[in-house]
Amino acid sequence: MPDHNVVRYAWLGLAIIIVGAITALWAVGNLTDGLTELPRHWWSTLAALPIVLGVATTATALTRLAQS
Repeated sequence: MPDHNVVRYAWLGLAIIIVGAITALWAVGNLTDGLTELPRHWWSTLAALPIVLGVATTATALTRLAQS
């Protein structure tokens, strides 16, 4: 039986990825040159950071689920 806390972390990671995707799309929409301009603006990069956090959270949770 999987640990329910680990399952919650997996869902949390997926939710963070979705929020990160929404904020990244918003940021790209506000840039003149689109996606290629993203790394040149600190606020745009910060908008995409939740994707990285969500992937790390989900990967950690799925690794722990596989071990249990």
